[in-house]
Amino acid sequence: AGGSYFKTEAILDAFSPESIARIDFKGLQAVQGQITMTSDFIMIVALSLRGWTVYPWKEAAQNMEKKKGFPQDAEGQKAFAKKWPAYRPEAAFQHDHKEHYKDPVPAEEASLLREGTIKRRQ
Repeated sequence: AGGSYFKTEAILDAFSPESIARIDFKGLQAVQGQITMTSDFIMIVALSLRGWTVYPWKEAAQNMEKKKGFPQDAEGQKAFAKKWPAYRPEAAFQHDHKEHYKDPVPAEEASLLREGTIKRRQ
């Protein structure tokens, strides 16, 4: 669900400790495999279990023409658009801009983690 927009109310509800405790992660992993450990998957599960509707929002669509495997022929592009409702050729947003994923955490933020200012849940 990266790059997605959600109502604050929905996130606070779906990701409350009580709501997360109800998710059968082991059962999901047994059926769906490793995808269950990704945010894209589990966010949809958590929101859906609480009754929130999740769908592509036309105004937040993506231009995926530079995505690996994007079809070059018109028929293939039509099939791609049908499979991926969030695809819009006229959209300004382009998928897969991950140039900074491997950048180190800034020193000030890293010190917060090391000094225990941000508490980890046990």
